[in-house]
Amino acid sequence: MGYYLRMEEILSLQLKSQEQIERWKEELQEVGKTLEVLGDTNELQGEAGTKLKDNIKNIHMPIKTEIEALLDLFQENYSKYVLGFMELEESNTAII
Repeated sequence: MGYYLRMEEILSLQLKSQEQIERWKEELQEVGKTLEVLGDTNELQGEAGTKLKDNIKNIHMPIKTEIEALLDLFQENYSKYVLGFMELEESNTAII
C-alpha cells in the first residue's frame, strides 16, 4: 500500500490553482485601488485621518503586496514540482 499521484490530477490542480490565483490577484488589484483612493483623499483629516492614511500606506498596502508575492511564489514552486514529476513520467495519464 502506498500513495499514488495521477499526473492528470496534478496538472488539473495546477490549472485550477492558476485560475483561482488570477481571480484573487484581480481582487487584490481592486483592493489596492480602493486603498490608494483612501490614502490620497483629503476627506480624512486630523490626527485620526493622518493615522488611518499612515496605516494604509505602511500596513495595508505592504500586506497586499506581500500576498501578491506569495501567490506568485506558490505558482512558481508548484510549477517546479509539476516539472519534476513530468521528468519522472512524461505521460499525462501516468500514475506515479
